[in-house]
Amino acid sequence: MICSFHFLRHADKYLRLAVFCSLIFVAGGCGNDSSDVEQSETANVDLSQLADGAKTDEQDSDSPWNGRWELMLSSHTRQSPMILLQIEERAGHLQARMLDKAPSPELEKLKLAGIYFRKNGILVALQSEEKKLSFEGTLHKDIVLGSFYSEGGISPAPARLIKSSNFNLQGVELQQVIEHTKEYEAAVAAPDPIAALDQFIKEYPDNPLIFSAGFNMLAKAIEKKTPADQLIKMTEQMKKTARRWGDSLIIKIYVEMLEQLIEKPAYREIVVKNFGEINKLVGNAPTDAVKNLLFEFQARIDLADTDKEKQKAGEAAVKQIIKKNHFYLKIVITLAEYYERNGETKQALEIYSRLAALPGVASAVRSIKSATGEPVDVIKKTRFLWNGKEADFEKYLDEVYQKEAFSFIEKEKPKIELRKGRRVTLVELFTGSACQPCVAADIALGGVEKTLPVPEFIAVRYHQHIPGPDPLTVSSGEARFGYYGGQGTPLMAINGRQTGNVGGLIFHAQAQYQGLYPRIENLISQISLVNLDLEVSLDKSVLKIHAKADGIPELRKDAKLRLLIVDPHLRYIAGNGVRFHEMVVRDMPGGQEGVLASQGKAEVKVERSLLELQSEIIKGLKSIEENRGMKFNFLPPELKQVHVIAFVQDDGTHEILQSAISPLLTVSP
Repeated sequence: MICSFHFLRHADKYLRLAVFCSLIFVAGGCGNDSSDVEQSETANVDLSQLADGAKTDEQDSDSPWNGRWELMLSSHTRQSPMILLQIEERAGHLQARMLDKAPSPELEKLKLAGIYFRKNGILVALQSEEKKLSFEGTLHKDIVLGSFYSEGGISPAPARLIKSSNFNLQGVELQQVIEHTKEYEAAVAAPDPIAALDQFIKEYPDNPLIFSAGFNMLAKAIEKKTPADQLIKMTEQMKKTARRWGDSLIIKIYVEMLEQLIEKPAYREIVVKNFGEINKLVGNAPTDAVKNLLFEFQARIDLADTDKEKQKAGEAAVKQIIKKNHFYLKIVITLAEYYERNGETKQALEIYSRLAALPGVASAVRSIKSATGEPVDVIKKTRFLWNGKEADFEKYLDEVYQKEAFSFIEKEKPKIELRKGRRVTLVELFTGSACQPCVAADIALGGVEKTLPVPEFIAVRYHQHIPGPDPLTVSSGEARFGYYGGQGTPLMAINGRQTGNVGGLIFHAQAQYQGLYPRIENLISQISLVNLDLEVSLDKSVLKIHAKADGIPELRKDAKLRLLIVDPHLRYIAGNGVRFHEMVVRDMPGGQEGVLASQGKAEVKVERSLLELQSEIIKGLKSIEENRGMKFNFLPPELKQVHVIAFVQDDGTHEILQSAISPLLTVSP
């Protein structure tokens, strides 16, 4: 039985799960013969201290452990030295110390926590500022093969202790090409890659590239529709080779095989066999993480079964998994393909359309199968299953977007008492239609707006040409970005005070919402000494604005009154996938500098033609196309509805003291 087990899902070329387990070499450890093991007394050891290990059978200076060893971590075709160890035998006991660590900022606070020996084995325990790290390996003549992992879920990586002539790691190359990489790449590109990769694995069993070679070989064998009996021999050989590297990497082999085979009916017998073997390796007391993993595998196996009852059980289990993680794309697509396979087109379309409509999801989804079995992107798949008119397809995706983009918000809006004299919170988001990390901020803020609509608080968005051209950008919005010293998007300020990181993809929107919502809700009850009156009328297409503030504290020498004109709702399928853009700033009437308060008061009266404003916006975009070499694929339509916003801000501290918003104003036909 495996003593402890950690795992982390992560998507890569095969969207595989990575699982690992660690054997902890302590006296009385479960599943181990404790007579083989003595624990060193090096917990929290200083870098210069020695770690006494188990007494060995070797009683002379020719012990294979004697010498300096570099711990080499492997990833793809690269390896990196992490630490340099000195191991030597003294009076029949192995002793070890860390001589040096690689000159990397990530390792600056790395410390040796302990070194534990057992017969032909070693466990190196390290402590970074926040994580416990471990290398577990087995001695094979003059090399130690094993795995490196982080407590709490980082996938194990093949790692080795290699004899070294170095006395320190200063000046040592941090990114080294793994030996025999050229031979591995040649095997992948060979006319018969399966045979070539198999030969590579047999020839270089101590090379960490054997794992990539094995996974590649398996994928190519599946693609070639290799008979099941031949595939079994191949997988058994992969397991045998991996055993030299320890149990954690054997489990990784099992998981990779299941990932590649689980939805292939021709190999179902192999899947069931390997799933049973994983259960035996795990034992009777798996961690919660392992339970979740096994639950997922069982659900997918049942979903692919020919028995209808098992299919239904698998469907229920998969839905349970998706309920916990709406964007676990592999599982979501598995369910969609199940529905399509069983002729439940409506259910399949609901899933595919959600993936097609939400920003950034379609590009993150692996290729899925068309009706003919060919790979196709999710938008084409959705279009194929949809039975409406071609001209209405984008409208259909708009409806899905509006329904699903904010599915994470609370269904019932909170009841909040709006106190007299309160400060109306103003949230300013600087974003960009080409900015992928802006999606989470846009969606999260939109979720808060739906939960706490005006007049609870006010939110506006200033678009920027970052990282590419954005047709919703206006010069006053760029000036406002400069006012805050903006360096990149997204950038958010709440009442003039910049927040921490609000960026991320759609997958991070819910977490950003959960962090943003309570901050804004807590500000709603704040009181302000500043009174702000805003009167706005619309005569045909001309806005007549009168804003007046008083009660501004005399100490606020730099307080200014400013105005914004915002478009409440713009439809534009942006490069980052956001389809609708709310409260987009179009102008700052009265000037970007605002009106300076005097004797605690500030007042501004201004008229602004929306027709002239629209003309200026289009003219500005055309000028940018000519002068900056940008090209816009969209020009904003005429302003038909607007809000006007007034706010008082202290330019000395950037704090916004009070805000106000007009009712929605509509241009008459």
